[in-house]
Amino acid sequence: MPTELFTFDAITTLAGATGAVFVISNGCQLAFNFNPKWLGLLIAQAISMVGVLEVTDMTIGNAFLAFINGFLIYSSAAGVTSMASSAKRQNKDTTRSSAYTSSNSTYPSKRQFLTPWF
Repeated sequence: MPTELFTFDAITTLAGATGAVFVISNGCQLAFNFNPKWLGLLIAQAISMVGVLEVTDMTIGNAFLAFINGFLIYSSAAGVTSMASSAKRQNKDTTRSSAYTSSNSTYPSKRQFLTPWF
């Protein structure tokens, strides 16, 4: 059983960085009702760049790889969110939850934790 949830070593892996982007983006969405499409990408790029700064020297080549890895991290987090929100949406569609306020609206007016990013 791990004693820490996130460590720097964990966040410098693809799974850890993806998890961090997922948690931060969806946390902002739930707490502040704010999560534009670009927020997850910005967080992913920041995590990727900081990871490169800590692990290697910041050369042009390493910065370019960090930039590409930022998109990989973002795509992974967006995919996890899309899969989870799809399952949640299907479950709500079958139970006809009152969270859906109008017949024309796909999502509730206040965004929830697993509301799709796009």
